[in-house]
Amino acid sequence: MREKTIGILGGMGPEATLLMFAKILENTPAAKDQEHLRMIIYNNPKIPERLPAILGVGENPVPVMVESGLSLIKAGADFIVIPCISAHFFYKTSVSSLIFPSYPSSIKPWKKLKTITKGCKQLGF
Repeated sequence: MREKTIGILGGMGPEATLLMFAKILENTPAAKDQEHLRMIIYNNPKIPERLPAILGVGENPVPVMVESGLSLIKAGADFIVIPCISAHFFYKTSVSSLIFPSYPSSIKPWKKLKTITKGCKQLGF
């Protein structure tokens, strides 16, 4: 069975992206490099600010989020995680455009991720 590849839709707070990557590394029980999980990080800090858009005074970030998600899919991601908390406001509209497994960190997708990444003994964020 082919190992799944995690796609991280990042850049909406590059530090949040870094923290998610670090948490995945720290919580992967790997004794050597080859035992770590496959990940693709798309760090796009050009996605419009989420808070002004939420307040109705800023550019809609969804088109750029979808474009970034499609880049992850084309690169080989089997599913996408989104570390940015404010991006979750746009989760339904952005994910419906992707028609692809995508999990914001706010919905606690850990059980689903564990199912998707069968063979992992532990998965944590």
